[in-house]
Amino acid sequence: SLAGDGGDAQPVTVMALDAQGRPVPTANVAVELEVLGPGAIIGHGNGDPNSHEPEKGRTRRLFNGLAQVIVQTERDASGVLRLRAKSEGLMPAEVAIRVEAVVSPPCVPAGRPVLQLQRWRMSPCAPTAPDPNQEVAESDMNTWVGILPGDLQSFADGAWAVSRIRFTPYAATRKTGGRLVFKSITGQAEVWLDRTLIAKKETFESAPFMVALSPAESERTLSVLIHAPAGKPAGLGAPVLVE
Repeated sequence: SLAGDGGDAQPVTVMALDAQGRPVPTANVAVELEVLGPGAIIGHGNGDPNSHEPEKGRTRRLFNGLAQVIVQTERDASGVLRLRAKSEGLMPAEVAIRVEAVVSPPCVPAGRPVLQLQRWRMSPCAPTAPDPNQEVAESDMNTWVGILPGDLQSFADGAWAVSRIRFTPYAATRKTGGRLVFKSITGQAEVWLDRTLIAKKETFESAPFMVALSPAESERTLSVLIHAPAGKPAGLGAPVLVE
């Protein structure tokens, strides 16, 4: 039996047998695995030192007729966990493991990872609003300068500039989306994501600013067009996060 606390686990041996129930060490066949009930497969192996098969997933090839599967219970679970194995040309097999209700250990919910966007590049200042999607050569180390959020930028040579960064969100954010959190922006701002305007900040005063981030599997390009207050520094005055 297993404790239904979300942590208890148990290895299960998968073995190929002939019609008389004898082990068949030459059966190196692929086996499809399935779990029904309050648990999951957390890993498997076959002892083959030359195997490059993933140790996660629903299939595993036998080695010398053997493999091993590790199952783990769900938290606050009880009932019967059933592990099923089948392979083409062979009879399927199933094992039932009793899952007993127990008091689960205390825990806190897992938090979503937060990505901090640090290495930005800033365009030259201009007296009129430049194109926020203007192309910049990767080798351009002179006209666009590197900046870090936290220190406001000088706009002495003009009232407009573009700050840009390319980033790849963490997996959970790529799948379900999230939000961009500007801890502080000084000046009016337009936020452009992948060449599309997604939000505007209308005030010149320093203030936090949050924008919804759509899901996408690719690298993202974030451009922020800043309009500075007359004669004053502006820009990204605090960290920028992807949550």
